[in-house]
Amino acid sequence: EKEPEPDRDNDMQIGEGGGGGNQEVISLSIEETNKLREKLGLKPLNIADKNKVEEEEDDPNLEGTLIPGDRNKTRHLAPEHWGEKAKSVKLREKLATRKEKRSIESKLAAVRGIADSDSDDDAENWIQKQKSKVQAREEADKRAKMMAELDDEFGVGDLVSEKLKEDRKSQYS
Repeated sequence: EKEPEPDRDNDMQIGEGGGGGNQEVISLSIEETNKLREKLGLKPLNIADKNKVEEEEDDPNLEGTLIPGDRNKTRHLAPEHWGEKAKSVKLREKLATRKEKRSIESKLAAVRGIADSDSDDDAENWIQKQKSKVQAREEADKRAKMMAELDDEFGVGDLVSEKLKEDRKSQYS
């Protein structure tokens, strides 16, 4: 049997196992265990300070009631009623859909419908609007004709077509 090295923190103990033979039990410190777990790709053990535990014990912000006489300072949380939880979830969903519906209705209320037009109440106003639309269309047609005539006078159309022909020739040459 090997004797433990005095400079290491490991506690080696020899104990009797269940198989009738002697088994060597090796005990590692938490730091050494964490190093070993890190090498194996495991999550390290949680090292909690005793001061933190005492602070948490007295902290009134934590949920639940402290179980008296428990070494681990376990807190008892009130049980959740699944039926009430399901009702609250359904209620939240209904509220969300109503909120969405209200926002859509408010957007639609802002839009002016065909029948909501104030200026088209009488026939005279409607006729005036239609006449002004026709007049604007005729003016636009006149401007387009004048521009076409100017293009023909100055030969802009010919210049553009010649330029396109030259570009095509240069591309295929």
